[in-house]
Amino acid sequence: MKHFVFLVALVCVLCASLNPVKAVSNTELQDTSRFARIISKGDTGGGDGKYIELSTIRDNSTDAHTKKYRG
Repeated sequence: MKHFVFLVALVCVLCASLNPVKAVSNTELQDTSRFARIISKGDTGGGDGKYIELSTIRDNSTDAHTKKYRG
């Protein structure tokens, strides 16, 4: 059982270290050409919202595997 707990902890550490995270200032977040704010139910309006970098979004409407076959 100790080996299993150690293995799970090791996997968690590895997964957390592989996710790239970078700090962004509030001034940078105000640049609407780079970032978009995601409004959610839990947003308190105190600046703790979630933002997404627009360059990471890709259009998948042109991907072949997403188109429906009409035959």
